[in-house]
Amino acid sequence: MRESNRKAVIEFLFKDTFFKELFDSELSDAKFKPLRLLGLDTLEKLLSLSRENALKINYIGRKTYRALRELQEHYNEVVNGISNSKALRFKDFKWVLKRNQRILDIFSRGKIMDGDAPFPSLSQWILENSWQSERNRRVFMCRMGMLGEPQMTYDQIGIQHGITKERVRQIILKVQSNGRHPLQRIRLDPLISEAARIVKTGGESMGISALTERLLNRGPQGALLKHAQPFMEYVASFPEWREAIG
Repeated sequence: MRESNRKAVIEFLFKDTFFKELFDSELSDAKFKPLRLLGLDTLEKLLSLSRENALKINYIGRKTYRALRELQEHYNEVVNGISNSKALRFKDFKWVLKRNQRILDIFSRGKIMDGDAPFPSLSQWILENSWQSERNRRVFMCRMGMLGEPQMTYDQIGIQHGITKERVRQIILKVQSNGRHPLQRIRLDPLISEAARIVKTGGESMGISALTERLLNRGPQGALLKHAQPFMEYVASFPEWREAIG
């Protein structure tokens, strides 16, 4: 592989907003705090950090060092994968993830993902964000008004599922956090695109509210989502919604 190819790919990734978001989410882990304090905030800096210099960093233990080396190996594989494939070069990074299963696997870290396949339903998307726990999925959907009834309180949900209201709150926050992760958000892209197409061809004014409503009413779940205003407010914060109406 020519070194010029590698430099060009690193430059391409440096300019890609979605890649930077993924990169920042990886480095946000608490164990990488010593690296962040040193200003290790770009792919180029990460890959150029030698073994000798890494070992000199204060407060970096064996566990962090191993994680750092693994991170470097993963990102080297990403860069090499794009550099060695003309078909993958100089597209946006979302496109790269959806076209290269190996690169997607590196970021998903053991999660089974098909970045190019739409979810059959929002329920399935939420189930994955709920660690495949049916209880946690229902807890989240009850709170978001997604089961045909108005939003339930933490107390009501806790009584229904035999857990404390504090545990309910923790589950809601964690599922919301999982759903905001860049890799999970892009899995809603096909649904967002379809909702945008329906709104545009229907002659309606394009807006986040109209777009979200179309998504919520896609498929047989539509009748269950008439009270899902809390969920609408949640997904309205996703950058992909802004892109669809831009």
